[in-house]
Amino acid sequence: MWRRFEPVSAGTSVSLRQYSTVRRVRHPLQTARTTIDLQELSGGRVLFGIGVGWLQEEFAAFEIPFRTRYSRTEECIEILRQAWSGTEFSHTGKRFTFDTVQVHPRPTPIPIVLAGNTPKALARAARLGDAWFSSGTPTLDESTSYVQQLSALRAQTGRPDEFRCYVRVADPPPTNSSDTETAG
Repeated sequence: MWRRFEPVSAGTSVSLRQYSTVRRVRHPLQTARTTIDLQELSGGRVLFGIGVGWLQEEFAAFEIPFRTRYSRTEECIEILRQAWSGTEFSHTGKRFTFDTVQVHPRPTPIPIVLAGNTPKALARAARLGDAWFSSGTPTLDESTSYVQQLSALRAQTGRPDEFRCYVRVADPPPTNSSDTETAG
């Protein structure tokens, strides 16, 4: 039965990342349970990517109002963090309400990687995320600007701790280029 998880738990040094789950389709408690299991099976190598979504037809297919995607995502993040804490909690929100539950008996830290390049997406990543992933393939200059904006936003929100940024750069310079070293 556990054979399908062997590559995950075999002691490899690969980080497991999911970029980006749009947090409107599954209940956040179901997502919390699944990510806890994967984090434990992988020995703590999961990075959990979340995007608010942009495709209106996708929301329509699940009968979820497109205009609620921002508040829904933020509420899901709040629930996930509580579920991963290992403590009992209940939740009464705009989108989800449930009585006291304890998803796991101990804390399971799972870094949240938020995606998006818009000013609102960057602000949300700085405020709620543990890392950031670019949308699309920005240029090196655009990527550098996003990283600088995130650094400033993190300082403004009182979160100047380490914050990883993951980007897919359009036409990256050669790996020995001083441009990439200068950009960080």
